[in-house]
Amino acid sequence: MDVIINGLLFGLLLCVLIGPVFFALIQNAIEKGFFSGFFMAVGIALSDTIYILITYLGISQLVDNPSFNMWQIGREFRSHDVEKLNLCHLHEY
Repeated sequence: MDVIINGLLFGLLLCVLIGPVFFALIQNAIEKGFFSGFFMAVGIALSDTIYILITYLGISQLVDNPSFNMWQIGREFRSHDVEKLNLCHLHEY
């Protein structure tokens, strides 16, 4: 439960961070009114959600790929085999 609360608080913090979109939103709201700013904020939130979804789906495809998993496992086995070979050479002398 703490993870969810921390994630929500961090997400709210990221929503308030000052950037170019924030200034465009403020300028739009001042020049064209509340509803224009509100709809722009909804559009910004929707585009951020789409980017997050695309990133999540891309990473999940990468992690589910057997060759990616083999690369991760292979790295562990290679380092283990190198240590094993070094120990075998020490016993020969």
